[in-house]
Amino acid sequence: MTWTKLSDDFSDECWTLSDAAFRLLVEMLNYSNRKLLDCRIPKDELRRFAKQPDAVAELVSATYVHDEGDSYRVAFHSLYQPTREQMLKIRDRNQKNGRKGGRPRNNPSGNPDGNPEGRDGTGRANTTKPDVLENETENVNPATGEIVDSPVEVQREGNKVRLVGVA
Repeated sequence: MTWTKLSDDFSDECWTLSDAAFRLLVEMLNYSNRKLLDCRIPKDELRRFAKQPDAVAELVSATYVHDEGDSYRVAFHSLYQPTREQMLKIRDRNQKNGRKGGRPRNNPSGNPDGNPEGRDGTGRANTTKPDVLENETENVNPATGEIVDSPVEVQREGNKVRLVGVA
């Protein structure tokens, strides 16, 4: 699958186009990428995917698209789109990796799940370590991880730390 690439300011750069022409431009980019056409769309294929193919005249007059006889070439944002050659190389690489069992995982931490941050899948970081408030770090004994001289009462429940109130 190929993804169409549009810059953040794509719609800003197309603000003078009608809605039909804007949609057709995006449809042309999508179709070209899906079919690996390198931004060249045969004229007889335009009616296969376009909701309003007659808007191509506006795109040609505004030079977003060039009429090349039997095909249209999308000029606007064509540099952002991957080429057919690039996509075929990526597909070939992906197929080879798939036959090998997928992409190799980079696991410098040695954790069996490949997770150097110690996440456990709950969406919270460092759940394998006691939770400590940032402003309380100076009150933690680095050797034991115990909180010392804290102005609040601390209760431990497993690897969780709960601050109860003033001691």
